[in-house]
Amino acid sequence: MRKTKLKDWVLILITFAFLLFIGDIIFKIQITTFQKQVRETIKEELYLNEIRHNLVQFLKVYTAYKDKIPLKLVRYGRDNDGGYIIPEKALEQADVLIGYGIDQDSSFEEDFARIYKKPSYGFDCGVDYKGGKNPLFTFINECISSDKFLFYDQKSSNRILSFSQQLDNLQIKDKKIFIKMDIEGGEYEVFDEILEYKNNITGIALELHLDLSKTGLLKALKLLRDLRQNFVLLHVHGNNYCPGYLIDANSLGPIPTVLELTYINKSLVTNYHIAANQSHPTLIDAPNDPTRKDVYFEILSSKACCE
Repeated sequence: MRKTKLKDWVLILITFAFLLFIGDIIFKIQITTFQKQVRETIKEELYLNEIRHNLVQFLKVYTAYKDKIPLKLVRYGRDNDGGYIIPEKALEQADVLIGYGIDQDSSFEEDFARIYKKPSYGFDCGVDYKGGKNPLFTFINECISSDKFLFYDQKSSNRILSFSQQLDNLQIKDKKIFIKMDIEGGEYEVFDEILEYKNNITGIALELHLDLSKTGLLKALKLLRDLRQNFVLLHVHGNNYCPGYLIDANSLGPIPTVLELTYINKSLVTNYHIAANQSHPTLIDAPNDPTRKDVYFEILSSKACCE
């Protein structure tokens, strides 16, 4: 009887020891897996931080000169959403202005037509706009490259052409063009083709929509890098309608994920350097939403890769 109980206890102890051994192995495996996950998470976050940092450096604005005279920036379009800060030189040198994303406002395009007595065109396949008053302004119910980025309540006209096709239709392929674009994130699909005509583009007013995912940030970084090859960034303004923000150590204050960027072709300036003032907004800016305060941020100095 005692021998049987002893055997039982020995068996129990062996079983317990075995379970401890197995448990220890499982625990070590779990710890190793957890440590690996932590390392991968840290690695991914460091990579995202690097992307954000580089992207922020591409938002530094420049002061540009023509024959030692600083370029003059002016505001055209309505007072709030729909108005843009533009270098006069880029508009003076343009034969025509093309605005992508009109919705119900052509004030910017019509200001150009009225002031410079030159034709302007507004493209939007999501609306049937009849508000244009200037005879030099023409609305075209058509989108560039895609209609995937319309407002939720808009219906597409299903008229979608490439930039090249639109230039052909308007017979302006040999003209100097200023481009304004606010197409709700569709800009990433169209600029590769647009930049093929870089020599004919005097300037760009672009509303950039940032997606804070890794894929989205990389797309934005590529676009900003491509633009910098032939254009100088002169003005940045954060859209205060925007609900999201980019946070980076090289920005004093959060950066809205919707930004108005203004560029001029490098061929139109004789010199440019990083502006002393990297604070936004400027005195001539206006909030997109007049019922809210504008968004304040400052790009800080950094020895970045992209100068």
